[in-house]
Amino acid sequence: MIHPFGRAAIYKCDWDISVWAAASSVRRCIGIEGDPRLAKDFKERVLLPDRHYIKERRIILAHITRNSQMTLACGIEHSFETECPYFYNSDCSEDDGKVVFCVDAQPGVPIRLLKYMTYHTSRNFPTQELCDRAERTLDRAISHGFDDLLAS
Repeated sequence: MIHPFGRAAIYKCDWDISVWAAASSVRRCIGIEGDPRLAKDFKERVLLPDRHYIKERRIILAHITRNSQMTLACGIEHSFETECPYFYNSDCSEDDGKVVFCVDAQPGVPIRLLKYMTYHTSRNFPTQELCDRAERTLDRAISHGFDDLLAS
């Protein structure tokens, strides 16, 4: 049974990066025709965008399912630590978002990226409420830490 307040989850990815030598090439993988991981087309759009916004290193997206009118909000937040010079750009549209860090990486100088991700779903609440919940979840994860959030 689904709880009347909906479902929620939070995830954390934690990367410690060290550069040992400078590299200048970037490789991008593109799907190959017949790749079973590629999604099949639907006759019509399943998730209808309702709202999307950026707050510094945080991105929030919200959608409504076409047929059931179920609501969904998801959010990401980034924590970035290094003594290397860096800058970042955040961007989002109705269906995707990204935070890109550009680092003048130096050999032996650590770089740490923490990425928190959360989502909330409901059959009863509008997307604005779910966006607010996602914001609060990310706020708690950042201020109290991921382990404390799991224990609560």
